[in-house]
Amino acid sequence: MDQDMKAENIEPSTPVVEGDKMSKKSIIGMTILTVVALAGVAFGIWGISEKNRAENDLAVKITEATGKVTDFVTDKITSVSEDGTVTEIMDAVAGKSYRNPIIESNDSKYGYSENLTSTNVYVGHTDPYTLRIRIKDGIVSRCVVTAADGSNSEDCQITGLTDSVYKVIEFGKGQDNGNNYIGFILTDGTVAYIPLYEAVENKDFAIRGTLDIDGYVTDAVEVSVSPEDGAIGGHGSTVFVLSDGTYVEFDESMLN
Repeated sequence: MDQDMKAENIEPSTPVVEGDKMSKKSIIGMTILTVVALAGVAFGIWGISEKNRAENDLAVKITEATGKVTDFVTDKITSVSEDGTVTEIMDAVAGKSYRNPIIESNDSKYGYSENLTSTNVYVGHTDPYTLRIRIKDGIVSRCVVTAADGSNSEDCQITGLTDSVYKVIEFGKGQDNGNNYIGFILTDGTVAYIPLYEAVENKDFAIRGTLDIDGYVTDAVEVSVSPEDGAIGGHGSTVFVLSDGTYVEFDESMLN
């Protein structure tokens, strides 16, 4: 009986040791999970910071012809016209962002200007006149209708441009200039235009619209179109060069 009672009063030692071992494992496991969780939170915060930094790097300022400056933070470069129309230019994230430049001098002692003298316009089938336009620092600084012989001239005013001007051109398609247009390639890649003869005859130099071209226009090239087989015939035409390296020939269906 004494031995049985003594046996009952002795607490087993093995379970206690095993219990201590389980407790240590739990603590170690919880510690590892905590470290992993904290690392995840830190990585998430870093990712958000990098995203915000990247977005800030894509901040874009668009300056309109009126002098209004609009800020954008976006993965697209866009421009906004006076009537609120938003034009998406290119995908900035993909590294394809591009905007036609305003050609201006970097030397304060000199200024750059671009000048266009149109082909002859026969107003009323009398003496020919020409339209002369000067672009300086992205705006039309001079517009004059003058007799081809210089005997008479009259100032004109181009109105309705929605962005700064990169380049001024004369464009059309056909065997004469009767249906030619004066085009303004803008810094937003669109081409605003006025009809040459109609503008000179009616003394109306308001922009009529922009060409419906699927792409961002960077330049225009005058080409001669003629049959490859050597047959008689041919005409002049204008080809618009796009920012992706493609080009498209002018067609009257582009007029808006």
